[in-house]
Amino acid sequence: MTFDKTPPGDFTVGTIISNGGNVVENSWNSTNTGLTVSIPIAANDTTLKGGTVQLWAKVGDNNFEIIGSSSTIASSELGTDKLLSLTSDEVEAMVGFIEEDSIYIKSAINDRPGNDTEGNVSLDRLVIDQVAPVINTVS
Repeated sequence: MTFDKTPPGDFTVGTIISNGGNVVENSWNSTNTGLTVSIPIAANDTTLKGGTVQLWAKVGDNNFEIIGSSSTIASSELGTDKLLSLTSDEVEAMVGFIEEDSIYIKSAINDRPGNDTEGNVSLDRLVIDQVAPVINTVS
């Protein structure tokens, strides 16, 4: 039995990358099929093995909401960046999802005994740009 009242250490969510379709750095467009989020997992906290990571996201000034499913931390992920994926349906279903606003992502890590730490919001953000450009006729 482990008696642990210490929450996981502070962390900041890593990179957020849209994928599928036309990938444009720091942008979410109508061709993207999902996104990948990088979460740093501490190497020196063995209570994280068997713990979970949950993503939270918001658009613009809306409140953060749980997005996607929680993911269990494997022992092989200690000291690495855990990659979590979201589908386009999950991204586009967020409250306030609208053209020219921004998507912000943070996460919470829960260790095996149940202590949790809310991480800092990623320095990356995705600007929503789903309106196709209009091309004028050229002769």
